[in-house]
Amino acid sequence: MDVSAYTPDWDTLKEVVEAMHRYAIPPPPPTDPLFALLLSHVHRPGGAQDVYALSAQFGPNALAVASSEHLLSLDLSTVSDEWADRCGAIYLKRLFFLHLGRIQALKRIVLVPLTPHTPMAGCNRDEQQHNVLRPWMFATAQLVAEAKADLSPSLIEGRLNPVVYRSSCSKCAEVMSARIKAITQEWSNVKRKRSFRFRHR
Repeated sequence: MDVSAYTPDWDTLKEVVEAMHRYAIPPPPPTDPLFALLLSHVHRPGGAQDVYALSAQFGPNALAVASSEHLLSLDLSTVSDEWADRCGAIYLKRLFFLHLGRIQALKRIVLVPLTPHTPMAGCNRDEQQHNVLRPWMFATAQLVAEAKADLSPSLIEGRLNPVVYRSSCSKCAEVMSARIKAITQEWSNVKRKRSFRFRHR
């Protein structure tokens, strides 16, 4: 039955899911209108945490996966004991690993050394080291220090593009611009569902 026309509030939806669990009714699959209704609540303040905790308790796992994408900006140090208890150890661990996995992936992507162009008149190795490689290393180190699971590609560009703009060598600028494009593309391709393929407890 499609209950979306009745626009039930969160408390009602929560009671429905709890009742389904109590009477051994399987949780709604992603194709069920109830699943979409539950997921729609990730857009309200605190909603993503509510949806994630509910799916951690009663399923489905697919709902936890979908809602976790909206928890990348969550400061895990602020998680309350009450919410952690509702999530349970398994799902809380998966969320922590999701954050840590993305941050580690970002560091691996960003810290790939920049390969300068072949030395030429007006831009030799010493000039590249002073004008390009050192500023680039400083900018990437700063970016890594600020690494977060929800870091936006635009922020990456904002941290690295100034190094390009200050370069007096067009070849160096091309090399750095290409590397920035590769970094943002690789970061965008990092899968957010890392560590979430597991059996619901």
